[in-house]
Amino acid sequence: MVLITTALYQEAEPLIRALHLKRDMTEKHFQTFTNISSEVHVSEDYSNESADSYANASVRLIITGPGMLPAAVAVTNALSHMENLDAVQLLSIGTCANIAGDDEDQPAFLHDLYQIVGIADSTTGQRFYPDLLFNYGLPEGMLVTGPVVLNDSGAELHAQYPAFSLYDMEGAAIAKAASVFLGPHQETFLRVVTDAGHGDAVTQTLVRDAVGGKVETFLQVVDNLRAISIKETLAGGKLPEFTLSMVDKFAHDAHMSVTMKNQLVQYLRYLSLSGQDIFTILQSYYDDGRLPTRDRREGKNVLEEIQKLA
Repeated sequence: MVLITTALYQEAEPLIRALHLKRDMTEKHFQTFTNISSEVHVSEDYSNESADSYANASVRLIITGPGMLPAAVAVTNALSHMENLDAVQLLSIGTCANIAGDDEDQPAFLHDLYQIVGIADSTTGQRFYPDLLFNYGLPEGMLVTGPVVLNDSGAELHAQYPAFSLYDMEGAAIAKAASVFLGPHQETFLRVVTDAGHGDAVTQTLVRDAVGGKVETFLQVVDNLRAISIKETLAGGKLPEFTLSMVDKFAHDAHMSVTMKNQLVQYLRYLSLSGQDIFTILQSYYDDGRLPTRDRREGKNVLEEIQKLA
């Protein structure tokens, strides 16, 4: 399952058309659209079983409405009713303001698309950091979420969060709600710039055109997230059985604690989802003599190395 969220219908409309989504009339609280009969591309790399599952991979798009509270409620409502959360990939798509750039009438960054790597809640200071499973060649951005529409340049807010150059009204709320159900590797945030902090000048047409101009990229992202979802479905959210015994031995030989071993399993899942051969990675530590380690301190260094790979 790929769960897409947008705040506005104008953000959702180009995606609804491109993905051939249909309105789900059973959902009464939020406008919701699904791919009841849409076709998807199936890679030749998949087995027949995988292809059948992939062809049936569902997409669900929810229009949350603008603001932090509606966004949090919509995401919580959707995820709390889903089964097999390990196979869910959340994709948050929306528009934002650039609060650190040129403040001219036609700023150079208008319609730039960013993959969000950090999100800050301006009301609480809480921060979230989605994991990036795929590199789409997009610029990476840091997003501040606040409770109101910006009608100035946002310079004061940017001064508070100098590393955060983008602003919206939903991102942090979505990340916080999703964190109750999903891991950071199951969350992808993409934002298109529509203004320099002058929200009162942003029109419905501008929003629709900004998102519509990036549809091909969005489709690529959805396709990749569908593939991840299918892999997780087929694996049951676990590492392959033949790998588990090696992980047990690896953790033992590295003097890892239970917590460290759990972290190791999570990093290996990331690596597996990104297409890397985790058996070869683990075996390399034995081949070059780094395992067994002498103590837990050396084991922690090994864990940190694998974390960097993930």
